Amino acid sequence: MGRTKSSPTRTRPTAERLLRAGRYAEAEAMLRTDLAARPNDAPVLTALAFALSKQGRHDESAAAAQQAIARDATNAHAHMLRGVALANLGRHISGLNFLERALALGEDTFAVHDGLGCAHFRLGDLDTAITHLRRAVMLGPNEASVHSHLAVVLSASGCTAEARAAHDQACRLAPGDALLRMNRALALLADGDLDRGWEEYDHGFAAPARGELRHCDVARWDGRPLSGVRLLVYREQGLGDELIFGSCYPDLASEADHLVIECRGRLVPLFARTFPNATVCATRDTSPRPSADFAIPSGSVARHRRRALADFPDAGGYLAADAARVAYWRAWLATLPGAPVGVSWRSGLVNAARRDAYPPLEEWEPVFTNGATFVCLQYDDSTADRALIERRYSTEIVVPPDLDLRDDLDGVAALAAALGTVVSVDNAVAALAGSVGARTLVLTPAHTFTALGTDRWPWLPTVQTFDRQRGDTWQPAMMALAAELNRPADPTSSS
Repeated sequence: MGRTKSSPTRTRPTAERLLRAGRYAEAEAMLRTDLAARPNDAPVLTALAFALSKQGRHDESAAAAQQAIARDATNAHAHMLRGVALANLGRHISGLNFLERALALGEDTFAVHDGLGCAHFRLGDLDTAITHLRRAVMLGPNEASVHSHLAVVLSASGCTAEARAAHDQACRLAPGDALLRMNRALALLADGDLDRGWEEYDHGFAAPARGELRHCDVARWDGRPLSGVRLLVYREQGLGDELIFGSCYPDLASEADHLVIECRGRLVPLFARTFPNATVCATRDTSPRPSADFAIPSGSVARHRRRALADFPDAGGYLAADAARVAYWRAWLATLPGAPVGVSWRSGLVNAARRDAYPPLEEWEPVFTNGATFVCLQYDDSTADRALIERRYSTEIVVPPDLDLRDDLDGVAALAAALGTVVSVDNAVAALAGSVGARTLVLTPAHTFTALGTDRWPWLPTVQTFDRQRGDTWQPAMMALAAELNRPADPTSSS
């Protein structure tokens, strides 16, 4: 979802013209000159807040808007600008308060309702978000980003047809806006429309929602046959994305004359073992690489090799865990009481935008009271969380000895394969467990890109999803997962 928008305030004509022309840095310089002479001028402070917001400097924008409010508590536009800035900083509740105050002061504009809609969405209140975003569309029918925001929320609500129409309208209004095209791509893929979705997905590099597009010395691979071709494929986005997209690498390794895989350093042992005939190197390793005829980012391979669900693997994982370490962990697990299950309950990055994707520990009762022995796969400091789980559910989360759960991914992969069953949220742990073929039960928000319109992750066939549906707590999904957990794992499902 993109940033919320606002509109310029009234100030002296020259600065206003600069603002309306999108020359925000020049307008800022002029406004700061004005403030040096008139530091208490609320309209100038408000205009400065707007100029800073348009440059993505939301902390400074919030401060300037607050100064304007201190000079004039009835300044509706300043309240709106501060609310938008706080929301863009992830402070959604505080932003909501200022936006509601702006509305009460008469700022009934598309920008206020857009901000309110985005804030309510981030706070998990989809119905209220849709109400405000519909009002925003009515007040600003030609504002492409508002249509896109509405589309994102409608998509998350399961209103697929209406969401698609809103995405299409956003892209018609701003056909060159890469972020809006990327938003539409994710919605298409989440709906299972892989053909159109992959065509749009490459816009993510210009957004930039997919990170930085590498400038290689060779042409980008366009899907042509790989016989006789030396191909470089390089990582993008987060660890989970890299593992999921890596499920396409077996195709490339079997087809190309030679495959060069650039991955993060922590994955080198796993990829090197899995693809012994490929050259596997860490992204930041500056040693010479074998020559390549073509190159491609990992997330773009699916456009050429995963155009339909039938193109995805139908069994097992694709990574080869270290057999000796798997045997070691199986021996250690045999010393534990009960049936051991790996568990991870949140991402290492939990910000305001992502918090709603992970169930709070207070909602884990159906899982943590089912009698399993849980082995910790949480890869950051989990001391406080484990203490809370033990206190609340009388369940110990056993920490595997002498294993760096963050950096020793080869060891974690072996442990996941030895466990055979892993319970997780939608994070890198789930992707790693599924990549080695462990039965992986994942709690996830509904309608995610990774599931591609199914109740699993087609990339990794042993991953099953349990979605939190619109308007529900996590309890139905949690109870369904707990019931599935009571079924014995297939002993042949992991390495």
